[in-house]
Amino acid sequence: MTEVKDVLHKCKWWFCGAAIVGGSCLYLAHNSKFRSQPQPEPEKMEIFIPPVPQRTAPVEDLADKEKLIGYSMVDAFKYGVINSISDYVDRAPHKTDTIKFAGEFNQVITYGYHQKINGKKYVVLSHIEPDTISVAGASSKLKKMIISFAKYHNDSTKVKTIKAHELWHQASDPDVENGTDINLANKSTRSIFDYNSTTEEFAKICGHDEISSRLNGLLYLREQYLQNGNSRIFKDEYSFYGRAIRSGKIDPNSENAADVENERLFMFKSLIEQWESKHKYNYEDYAIAKLEEHHPMDKGQTSEYDHALDRAYTFIWKTPSGDSKLVNMNYISGEIVPDIRLTDQVEEAALYRQRVEEHNALTKKEPALSMQALKNQGR
Repeated sequence: MTEVKDVLHKCKWWFCGAAIVGGSCLYLAHNSKFRSQPQPEPEKMEIFIPPVPQRTAPVEDLADKEKLIGYSMVDAFKYGVINSISDYVDRAPHKTDTIKFAGEFNQVITYGYHQKINGKKYVVLSHIEPDTISVAGASSKLKKMIISFAKYHNDSTKVKTIKAHELWHQASDPDVENGTDINLANKSTRSIFDYNSTTEEFAKICGHDEISSRLNGLLYLREQYLQNGNSRIFKDEYSFYGRAIRSGKIDPNSENAADVENERLFMFKSLIEQWESKHKYNYEDYAIAKLEEHHPMDKGQTSEYDHALDRAYTFIWKTPSGDSKLVNMNYISGEIVPDIRLTDQVEEAALYRQRVEEHNALTKKEPALSMQALKNQGR
């Protein structure tokens, strides 16, 4: 656009000059002796006007846009299908897994996960069905506890927060196979795990995948708070956020740039601290298993780790005025949020994976040596 302006600036004096000369000619023709001389009859001229081609407005494939629901949250926002995380959560499909609960409070329940059903990856959410009948001799107190447990975990806001969490996993690692029928340019088909990375960086991306999904769940709750002003909706792992609002440490209703940056840094750093002190130890097995999918970088390639984090941490951010925009929370106030640290077990596994890749590159052995096989050989 700047180049066009420069050209117009240079040409404007030419246009002005042409106008002056043309004006002078008209003046002479009407006011000088030239006008009094007999002039020949002008020849009749046919003016040829080329036909203007009929332009039709490009037709947007609305059906394809709608297919982005359940495929990619960010793409759905970019193409104007949704305007918030809440909008996407309400419209995206999911499956329900009904779990009977009979008072086994030590029972491990996965409240949200992904599952491939008929070749398509779905978000699956658990619904707790209280079972007070099968518990022989259950006291009225136990029955009330069973019902309260189910009511707490089936709460609509809680379930939708989990759904927002799981949908972000899907956005970061889209079901590309089932996105092939979406005929739109620039749709996000690249997973955060597809970026060039070392084995150690890849293991960290596994952690960032979980942290960013937790952050999306928090952003969903934040949208609810902006609507209803109820800070008590921030419960369990997000209770720190409600306390910060009530104490005045953060103010989600402020449009002030410094307040907004303060809020973003607070939520991000708080979730990083949670990860470091608690959650990362629960995801060791996942990260170690996921390392088997790491693709070694070709010689001469550079790491794209920071680009993977940009992708993972670009969210839909709702303002107090009701507008929404995409923000990259990997960079806040011009600084990079402190990176996470691997547990000893995951760090060791990343080192083994690196050795496996180096071994397989040298020997070209088929099938490639696995991490476990390398460990068995004592390498």
